[in-house]
Amino acid sequence: MDQEVQLNYFKLPKQHSEEKGLLISILDCSGSMSSYWKYVAQYYNELKEKANVSIAITFDTNVKVLQPNENITPNINQYGGGGTDITRAFVALNQEIVKQNITNDLTVVFVSDGQGNYDDKIIKQNMPNVKNLNFICVGVGNGFPTHISMSLRNLYHTGNLSIPAVFIVDVHDQTSQEREKFLHTIFQEEFQSVGNILVPRKQCETTPVLCFPWSQELTTKAWSGGWVASHNHEITCDGILIRSQNPSDVMILELASYWLQNIQLLSLKAKVKQEAQIALSELERLSNSIPKLQNQKKQKTFAQRVQESQSKETGLSDVVAELKLFTQDFTLNQLSDKDAADRLKIGTKMGKFHNKALKFAGLSIEDFQKAKTQFIECLKQHKFLGNDGDRSIMTLQSQKEILQEEDLIQGLENCTSQYQLVTAFPIIGYGLQVRRSNASMIDPYKIEIVSLVRIHKFLDSVSLIENQQHELKFQVGNGEEEVVNCILPLYTQKDEDLKPFFRSLLFHTIMTFVVCENADVCFDYSYAALLANTLYYFIRQPKSEWTKEMINLINESYCLAYEAKYKNFTEKLINDPIQTLVDVNKEQDTSCQDTIKALLILSAQKDKLQQQQIKNVLDRFIIETIGRIFKDITSKDHINLFFNLENEPKILTELNQRIINEFDKEKLQEFKSMSAITSQIFKEVEAIKVEDWQMQMTFKKEKAIKLLSETKFKYQDLQSVYEFFLLEEIPQNLFIAAIFHARHQKSTERAQQAFIFDFDQLNKEMQQIKHQLLKQELLEKCKVEIRTHVQKMGISNLFVQRMPGFGISRRRRRRPNVNKLAQKNP
Repeated sequence: MDQEVQLNYFKLPKQHSEEKGLLISILDCSGSMSSYWKYVAQYYNELKEKANVSIAITFDTNVKVLQPNENITPNINQYGGGGTDITRAFVALNQEIVKQNITNDLTVVFVSDGQGNYDDKIIKQNMPNVKNLNFICVGVGNGFPTHISMSLRNLYHTGNLSIPAVFIVDVHDQTSQEREKFLHTIFQEEFQSVGNILVPRKQCETTPVLCFPWSQELTTKAWSGGWVASHNHEITCDGILIRSQNPSDVMILELASYWLQNIQLLSLKAKVKQEAQIALSELERLSNSIPKLQNQKKQKTFAQRVQESQSKETGLSDVVAELKLFTQDFTLNQLSDKDAADRLKIGTKMGKFHNKALKFAGLSIEDFQKAKTQFIECLKQHKFLGNDGDRSIMTLQSQKEILQEEDLIQGLENCTSQYQLVTAFPIIGYGLQVRRSNASMIDPYKIEIVSLVRIHKFLDSVSLIENQQHELKFQVGNGEEEVVNCILPLYTQKDEDLKPFFRSLLFHTIMTFVVCENADVCFDYSYAALLANTLYYFIRQPKSEWTKEMINLINESYCLAYEAKYKNFTEKLINDPIQTLVDVNKEQDTSCQDTIKALLILSAQKDKLQQQQIKNVLDRFIIETIGRIFKDITSKDHINLFFNLENEPKILTELNQRIINEFDKEKLQEFKSMSAITSQIFKEVEAIKVEDWQMQMTFKKEKAIKLLSETKFKYQDLQSVYEFFLLEEIPQNLFIAAIFHARHQKSTERAQQAFIFDFDQLNKEMQQIKHQLLKQELLEKCKVEIRTHVQKMGISNLFVQRMPGFGISRRRRRRPNVNKLAQKNP
């Protein structure tokens, strides 16, 4: 383009609707969806919570319109399971839009896995006009009807053009994960991506602008949060003056993705060679005008890594390559449904990347920008002095040197997402090998420390992320190797000037990724969880000067990073450990995500506390830890840990036989129904006394220890903790009582129920619980065997229980439709 007429680009401010939007989901429930329906049901039910009103329309060859906000069940047969008639589904959609009088702000989500009957002429008949209707497709597998879906998108979509057209669930793209977990993960990811764009955006009044560089017509209506172009350097948006943005990598990525999505959709109708050429030309012009970072160093700075990540991590090269295809008379309508879907995925990749990177729990996009701005202000006001501190053997930098980089502020200003931050900002520390799980992805306390590097001590988080599987391996001789997949930064009082850094939300954001390997969450206690788990690891190691030194470093690091923040929790923990160790105590305004949080605090405060205070906390630590481990054990298995069961089957059989034998033929004649006999049996079972069972109390310690051995808190490890703090073993009475107290399955319930330490009272309580369970078991056994007994006696009239007015003709009536009854009587 000529210099005189080049375009300037403007990003309009985001303006969301004050209310949640309306959602109508068109869900394919044909037979081919049977394998996936339970995942669709689960994640649709979660998705609908993000809408003000949500209506599901299920279809195979028939259509069902569910009640507003009604949940979907995982049983596909309740909805269909036959063929596929897409036309009927969208005729029903048109009718529902009219019925609900929807004229504005609607999202339609179409979920399907295959071809079906489709006639757009029928759908267009009586098709309502809805302003700001966002049409999104979720394609399941290779058979997704891409061309039909994009035809529907063109018919219905009147909303924001930057919203991705399709999200593909690659059900055949299996990894090494188990099939069940794999399907849960991919369905959850795609439905969550849809959920991130449910909030309807508003349209803005602007001075005349272009939506695309190839547009022929100017418009004065544009979607908030989107990109527009103008030959002017300034425009107005809802009366507010906006200046054009200087080109940046982020801007190019967003424009490239936005343009490609819409060129792809245009190509379903016609050739888009000219549009693609204009888009590529503009991207090249903008890229060439970006000022390159000066003073390039051999060792990359944070700012340089951010600049590289803009294209590397989000696949800009894929987007550009795809645009180049369209300059060669290529169109999506030349491809099969599968190949077209694969191409559309490239267009949505950028949007999905940003949705994933910016979807943080407890840290919104705006919060991230605010946290970043606050840290930039901190850097301007607080100067980190000196270059001391441990250096990564990979980057040869210390943490202070990174914080002193000349272009650090520039890098933070260009950093647009948490994902870019964590993959470009190095955290320097000790190398660890940790064991992660699905649970640890959303709970940093759930990691387990496997080992701490002894030879190649100091590494950095970026070097880990840049390696395959986020892991480094070092040969240490004798065929052995050290494995590192996590970084533990440790600080001393000399690092007091670093407080603004490791107390900042940006530090906690990075540490959450370092610990959990999850860019979708941010916990300000991730670093505390890593410290606590590492402390727990060292407590279990043989005592040495090295372990003592490392524990001291952990204590100092905790004090610098959290002592002030956890002051209130610490005071309550010492004064009232029972209530404070509850997972969440709303009355005390405390939360103990994991009991080793208490160990971290005890270790750091050990020299300031009296022995009895430590013991009080430690005893409750043992009780609550065991309670959380045993919370899922059945009542029967739990109480059986305290009894010898050798004679139990014999006694149960004898009592059962005694009760059944009482019902001889003469006595049975006294009863009019089986329910009356059952009531009598219940009375006789209730009359059985505790001593009738001849119960023998025997604590199965080895079995209890074996149950603990399958968890993070093995018995010998709990012993190590007790010995570390109190120089003694766990009292046997405490261990037995803690196991028994675990019968209260909820943390709050355990805190409210009195802890029984007296052995006589314990025995009495155990016997009462066992007595009730045995009576229940006996009752069930008698209820089964009494029927056989009655039949043997030849008394058949007890099984025929007719209600008045119920004759033969009544019994022959057709059975009612259960599904219809369920709909009438939910």
